[in-house]
Amino acid sequence: MPLRRVRVECYAGARADERPRRIIIRGREHFVASLLGEFVEESVATKGRIRRYRVMTDDGLVLEVRRESDGVWYLDSERRANRE
Repeated sequence: MPLRRVRVECYAGARADERPRRIIIRGREHFVASLLGEFVEESVATKGRIRRYRVMTDDGLVLEVRRESDGVWYLDSERRANRE
């Protein structure tokens, strides 16, 4: 899947943009129901930090988004949650 820029609104906590709460993809809003994972990568080459989030939306999508060190958000993957 090629990288796709998305718009993300976040809750601010101890640090800015701490946790996504709403993700807008192709003009459609997806509200975050739960945070499934949060990861931080440090790049030696760019000396930047990438924040990755895996979230479950209220409509059953699992989205993986990342925030680059320049503040731009990208969608890494999207899939339907397995419902059993």
